Amino acid sequence: MLVQEHIVSDDGYCPEIVSPAWLAGAKAGLAQCLSRRHTSEWNEFIDSLLCLLEAMRDLSPVEPGAAPDDGSMYEALGGYVSVVGRVSGRGLAFGVSLIHQQNVASLFPGMALTSTGHEIMVDFEDLCSFMNLVPIRGPIEREAEVLYE
Repeated sequence: MLVQEHIVSDDGYCPEIVSPAWLAGAKAGLAQCLSRRHTSEWNEFIDSLLCLLEAMRDLSPVEPGAAPDDGSMYEALGGYVSVVGRVSGRGLAFGVSLIHQQNVASLFPGMALTSTGHEIMVDFEDLCSFMNLVPIRGPIEREAEVLYE
């Protein structure tokens, strides 16, 4: 599943292009991800990300809660969560170092984000609002959408 396939809507219209900020967040996520997913969908998604990043070698990774050089913190977080996020019955979890957790939480005033050690959990009740702010792409997007459909 290529990254491009996740940014084209059902009617074939491409509403957005993957931004450098999103890719910078995804690059940071790839550095944290230890090939824990072995499905063909995930492999294709990761392979397509690696191809895009190969073409943008000078792009620096952006950790969650950090400001990218170009674009928004929400975009960068979207790229990161798209790579490292995991869905559970409670919501969407993604690993964030303790030093960055407060910065990430400050992006979502009024949302109940739960810290579980080195992860942040977006509870099911806030998942739709979170996904409206954070551009999540790839297989994790579909997995998360199932929770609130």
